[in-house]
Amino acid sequence: MPGPLAIHLLGQPHVISGGDRRPAPRGRKAWALLAYLLTTASAPSREWLAELLFSDADDPLNALSWNLSQLRRMLGPEATISGGPVALRLPPGAFIDIRALTTGTWVQALGVPGLGRDLLEGMAFASSPAFETWLLAERRRLAAAAENALREAARAKLATGDAARAVEFAIRVVAASPLDEEAQELLIRAYAAGGDRTAAQRQRDSCVALFRRELGTDPGQAVLD
Repeated sequence: MPGPLAIHLLGQPHVISGGDRRPAPRGRKAWALLAYLLTTASAPSREWLAELLFSDADDPLNALSWNLSQLRRMLGPEATISGGPVALRLPPGAFIDIRALTTGTWVQALGVPGLGRDLLEGMAFASSPAFETWLLAERRRLAAAAENALREAARAKLATGDAARAVEFAIRVVAASPLDEEAQELLIRAYAAGGDRTAAQRQRDSCVALFRRELGTDPGQAVLD
């Protein structure tokens, strides 16, 4: 695992330090707080975070303090979290999966264990509607980044003659966006490049049937050729 500290927020969230999985914090709000701190461009105020995540608590600022202490315990002494504004600083070499996905190359993105999975998978925050709205937007942004990485990988493998890997990546893109004409064409082309004309024709027929059923139209010529 790269770096002394690795933070995984795609799929089931967890933190690894020195090769060992750190004890998880109690409750979901600490994970929500960590995800927000790692994705915001500037350090938010304590009041903003208390309103965003803990407005349903009897004492929102105290609930925030307790969750920050949970994060400090999980991340260990090498990471620091300032009091106000709340800024998270990680040790050099720390790995953060969502940053590797959004700021790295497609090669680095493919190395993200939770590639294609949701941010804070399975978690919902009905008592914090503003955060729930933010989380939905982040999930969409990260899903788009994962798709783009898989597209780039499929194209790169096609260019180097590795049709089998191109098919593998293109299948994942089509599974995520079945009505994306470009994704369908990429998968058909990958099958054909590998010499599997039967699979290419089957995928083309499946795509045409899907577009007619869902959109009432045929896909474009790139798919039909």
